[in-house]
Amino acid sequence: MRLYYLCMLLMIVGITSCDRSAVKKNQSGQSQNEVLMTKENQKYNSSCVFYGEKSGDNAAGERGVIKYVAIRDNATGKEANYVPPDSESIQSSQGYFTDVWSPDEEYLVLPLGRFKGFCLIKSSDAVGAIQKKECSDNVRVYDDTGTGLWHEFEKWTSDESFVFKAGLSGNDFELQYDIGNQRLIPLYSGKHFIEGENKNGKIKLSKD
Repeated sequence: MRLYYLCMLLMIVGITSCDRSAVKKNQSGQSQNEVLMTKENQKYNSSCVFYGEKSGDNAAGERGVIKYVAIRDNATGKEANYVPPDSESIQSSQGYFTDVWSPDEEYLVLPLGRFKGFCLIKSSDAVGAIQKKECSDNVRVYDDTGTGLWHEFEKWTSDESFVFKAGLSGNDFELQYDIGNQRLIPLYSGKHFIEGENKNGKIKLSKD
């Protein structure tokens, strides 16, 4: 009988130890990707949540390295993780940026990949669009030989326009994309033989 109780005791202790180990592993996994910051969209009661590691500096200068982002419906708590087509290039180069909502909060812009440009999503259905992996529009540029160019988000200039850099080997130049009119406007001087495209296909560069 004593042997029976001893065996039962050892089993209980073993299970408890396993449970504690599992908790530690779970806690460790969560700590690797903590919430670094949250950008709110007041108009549509939603948030862009930035997950990552609280070490080093990200591209926006905040403390921490962003690993991925998710869009949350604040009313329901429903959250959709955003997975860009070229997530590897974004993570390896710290390509996530934090100024994701347009000034009027009608649009959300997220990176597709360093050479793939940007995904534009209407904020009114941001969670649903991300779950379906759909962009309301997208924009990217490349040189006239078809070689992809490195993309980097700069800033919003109006409710429907934002500026980004494109280039290779440090030879970067700025362009502005007008979402409403689907116009790609060069902001640089000199000649750069580049072409652009959005969701509808090729788009010509036009002067403002």
